[in-house]
Amino acid sequence: MEEDLPRRRLQLIVEHSWVVETLHQLKAGSMYHLAYATTHIEPDVLDDIRSGLLQPGARAEVALLQGSTLYPVAVIELTQINDYLSYVRFDFRLLHVNDGIPLPPDRLRLLCRYVPT
Repeated sequence: MEEDLPRRRLQLIVEHSWVVETLHQLKAGSMYHLAYATTHIEPDVLDDIRSGLLQPGARAEVALLQGSTLYPVAVIELTQINDYLSYVRFDFRLLHVNDGIPLPPDRLRLLCRYVPT
């Protein structure tokens, strides 16, 4: 798998700190998935998915985008790639989760609440 993608590494980029928090809670060995609209996937990646070059077993990384900086969050192994034409879902196993990813200190901590009607 990886030998079929020389000098390239699939990078799944996230923009929400809750994804990073979730991966830290799950730890290495856990399963998770991320889905991307095809308009947010580089055309070369889509071509490799649709031609069968990118397959389960390939290693990739999850990275957090904050501003213009990418922070490597986790090393993963793809277990399934589901192409639904308008979006692609990547199922994966966590191999390693990095510590020390800077998360915004002002993120909302109350995740279940009442709001006025």
